[in-house]
Amino acid sequence: MNILPNKIKKEINCKISATIHEYECFTLKRKIRNYLNFKNLDKIIVAEEEFIGRIKKDFKKADVRYIEISSNIPRSKITKEEREVLKEKYKLNNSKVISFFGFALPSKGIEQLLRIISKLDDVKLLFINELDKNNEYHMSLLKLIKDLNIEERVIITGFLEEKDVSDMISISDVAILPFTDGVKSRNGSFLASYNQNIPVITTAFDRNDENGIYYVEPKDEEKLLEKTKKVLNEKQEIIRKELTWELVCKKYIESFEEVMKNDGENNKK
Repeated sequence: MNILPNKIKKEINCKISATIHEYECFTLKRKIRNYLNFKNLDKIIVAEEEFIGRIKKDFKKADVRYIEISSNIPRSKITKEEREVLKEKYKLNNSKVISFFGFALPSKGIEQLLRIISKLDDVKLLFINELDKNNEYHMSLLKLIKDLNIEERVIITGFLEEKDVSDMISISDVAILPFTDGVKSRNGSFLASYNQNIPVITTAFDRNDENGIYYVEPKDEEKLLEKTKKVLNEKQEIIRKELTWELVCKKYIESFEEVMKNDGENNKK
C-alpha cells in the first residue's frame, strides 16, 4: 500500500492527492512507510488540523491541507411546536435536558456524565443510542445508573434513524460529550451536536470557548459540573453555519484544482 502512489505515478503519470484520517510516526518502521507514501503525493489532506504540524515536522516538504469532515446527522427541521410535542412524549417538559449522542465506549466519559446528572436537580439525560444488556461495559453503565438512583432521569432512546437523532439532540438544552482524551474535529457525535445550534460542552486541552462550544479539560469532573450549571442557567441564541458534505466536497475540488494549477505553472517554467 505504501508504494502504491509511486506505482500509480509511473504507470499513469498523474497528480496524486491522499486523505489521511489517522497519523502516527512513532517508530522507524512507520517513518519509512510514511516516507515511501508521502514522497510521491502532490497533496496530503488531513481530517484533523493538528496533523498538519505533526506531518510537517516529520516531512518538511509535504504539502498538507486540513479539510474537516461533516456529520451524517443533518440539522433538525422540526418546529418549536413539534419540539414541545417530542418533549412531552419523553416527559421532558418540566426539566432541563442534557443530551448525549454516540456509541457507549469507555473513551466517551459516560460515567463522569452520569455522576454529574446525579448532582444536578431537575435535570434529565437524553441518552441517544442503546445500552445492550449483552455488552459487559454497557451493563456496568446500567448498574451505575441504578447505583446513583437516577434511573427515572436517564432516558435511553435506543437506536434511531438519522433524522430522529437530529430532532432528539435539538430538544436538549445542552449536549455534553466528555471524551476522556479530548474531542477531535472528526468526532461524528460532536459534529452532529454542533449542527443543531445548541450549546455543546466537550473536552480539550488549552482551548477557549467560542460560539456556544464550551471546553473543559478531559476527566476534570468538577470543572465539567461547574460549566454545566453555568450553561444551563444561561439563555442564548446560537447560530452556526451547518456542516454539510456538500461544503466538504467543494473544498476537496478546490484542493484538486490547486494541485493542477501548480502543475500548470511548473510546466510553464
